[in-house]
Amino acid sequence: MTHLLRKSLPLPTALLAVSLGACTTLGPMPATTGIAMAPAGRPEFEVRGGYVPGYFLSSAVREEASGAPLSEVSAIVEPDRLLHLPGLFVGARYAGSPGQGAALEPTLGYRTALGAERQ
Repeated sequence: MTHLLRKSLPLPTALLAVSLGACTTLGPMPATTGIAMAPAGRPEFEVRGGYVPGYFLSSAVREEASGAPLSEVSAIVEPDRLLHLPGLFVGARYAGSPGQGAALEPTLGYRTALGAERQ
């Protein structure tokens, strides 16, 4: 079996697949990113702060799941025509409170408009 895996899955691909795995805390998790779904259509830099809905993952197995607002600070950069990458954005966010398992999360995404009217 190992011989078959070596032939069908080259080492760089296997390393990439392993590196994409991640762990998460059982602390409060934000339920949304707060990132706009439509591309800006121009180079853009956003910094946001506020509250997002969140919950503890352990509350998902209870009959009465409880959520709470989580504080969040985030920054997003969409280089658009500066790098000839319209729709691509990178950034990071910090959500939660330090005493309850807050984490810094990197963000990488792509936004595009659909349809003839580009909405």
